[in-house]
Amino acid sequence: MVNINRLLRKYQKYIDNNFIKNYRYLYLSILRENIESFRQFILNNQIDYGNNITFRYFYGLYLFCVKDYNRMMETFVGINEPNILNLLGYYHMTVSNDEETMRSCFISAARAGNSNAMYNLAQYSKKKRDYKNMKKYYNMAIDYGNIDAAEEMALFYENKDRGQMLDYAETAANMGSIKMMRKLANYYRYKNYYEDMKDYYLMAIEKNCSISMYELGIYYDKVENNAIMMLGYLTMAIKLKNADAMCYLAEYYIQEEKNILEMIKYYEMAISHNCNMAAYRLGMYYESKAESTHDGEINEYTTLMKEYYICAINMGCIYSIYNLKQYCLIKEQNEQNYYKYLYLPRFLTLILCLRRYNNKNEKKYKNTSKNTIERKIIFLPEEILYHLIFMEYMQW
Repeated sequence: MVNINRLLRKYQKYIDNNFIKNYRYLYLSILRENIESFRQFILNNQIDYGNNITFRYFYGLYLFCVKDYNRMMETFVGINEPNILNLLGYYHMTVSNDEETMRSCFISAARAGNSNAMYNLAQYSKKKRDYKNMKKYYNMAIDYGNIDAAEEMALFYENKDRGQMLDYAETAANMGSIKMMRKLANYYRYKNYYEDMKDYYLMAIEKNCSISMYELGIYYDKVENNAIMMLGYLTMAIKLKNADAMCYLAEYYIQEEKNILEMIKYYEMAISHNCNMAAYRLGMYYESKAESTHDGEINEYTTLMKEYYICAINMGCIYSIYNLKQYCLIKEQNEQNYYKYLYLPRFLTLILCLRRYNNKNEKKYKNTSKNTIERKIIFLPEEILYHLIFMEYMQW
């Protein structure tokens, strides 16, 4: 049986600090703590949760995530707790489209000091292009320590008022926003204010941001030509499974130190973390070796080239398809394989376009027939999708 008290202690911070827009991530976190046992614990009447607001909140949140809205509403009957009012407001905003009730719930929660409700009111005002109220509620939420509100204000002023953007970004960064730390670091790097850039990168690195480690490592390589610092930060990023850092080190070892074994090592490491460009570059390396060796050795390198190109294609790299296509036509003079690789990019491109279209028109696709080809394509997991399409055309 799940330790209910430990679960409640662990996720109390979500009630106090996090905006309900992240409910899906919260739901996944709760699932890791065995929410089904939590649900059964309640349903089996092993505990009276009637007077426990925290229990009700999490159980209602669970019902919201599984779209059991009727039972969620029954769970919240007669409760005016701010976090629950905020969740109810979000329900009326996203599900029932009851604008009047939504505003009533959000305003009641905001008056009780719930920064998430203030954020939601700001988001709603932004959607209605009521920028005066948007700023009002964002600033109220910021006063209560809402990081998301500070981030949104920084983004709002990004192309309007550089000074305001920097102020809000700095506020969010000081609250702990890694996104704004990186944004400020990149801004100061662009302005060549490298000391300020380092300060914000280091703030993000303290929070284990591998991207900041990677970017700071590149700075030391490209600007200060400091290989020791570069290797140090890239190694830190690699320990956090940053594939870009692995690829960068692979390129460094082949270009600067001519160390082929280290290059292969880091590219293979990146491939193990689903980096298609690492497989593509290894394919290019073995293609160059195949072209520069004697006839007796070509088959070995050609086999490796094809293996890595195919690996990259399975992970969605269109460049590998082009290289294989040209190799089949020019080197092998295999017209059938040429046409196989010729048409494959068109399908991959179609899928990517459909995915992007779906992101902008999600409601439209929710209402379409489940039997349409577009729907089947869009909602397949991407890694499975690329693999299935590639395998289909390998048999063409």
